[in-house]
Amino acid sequence: MSRPYSISYMPLLVIVLTLGLVGCQTAYEQRSNAAKEFNGRRNDLYESYLAADIDHARQYLLELAELGEAEKQISPDAQASHLTRAYGWLYVFEKRVGNEPLAEVYFEKAKYWRIREAELNGETDSEIGAELGTFTKEKVISDVDEWDKGASNGKGPNYLRLLKAH
Repeated sequence: MSRPYSISYMPLLVIVLTLGLVGCQTAYEQRSNAAKEFNGRRNDLYESYLAADIDHARQYLLELAELGEAEKQISPDAQASHLTRAYGWLYVFEKRVGNEPLAEVYFEKAKYWRIREAELNGETDSEIGAELGTFTKEKVISDVDEWDKGASNGKGPNYLRLLKAH
């Protein structure tokens, strides 16, 4: 018994498999390009914040948080990490400009996103609870100062120098 149709299906099978592999690469490339675009925009906003006056620094930080809230192409744990930092920066900024009620809101948002990040990384509630004992306002301020000084050759953000000059 001959199988005349089996040979004619072989090229079709090769085409289907090739298209499937190319499609997977395209999806990967799309995610990779979206992540690169996100990182570029994030870095631009952060550099602008470092150089800005008080009003513009706030605006850039708000845009940094909005960028993370709206992003759907990066992994959920990367998004949570980004938002933990963004709200940490907003907490420190608002605290330093004297807006304590808003600073408190941003600290709580930073804490929420830190919890979410830990959950996404598979940490247990007990581990998260222990870690939150070290997620203090003082630690957030220290981290923000370290990041800002590291990114600005030790100068820190311009808005902070403007505040000290007044």
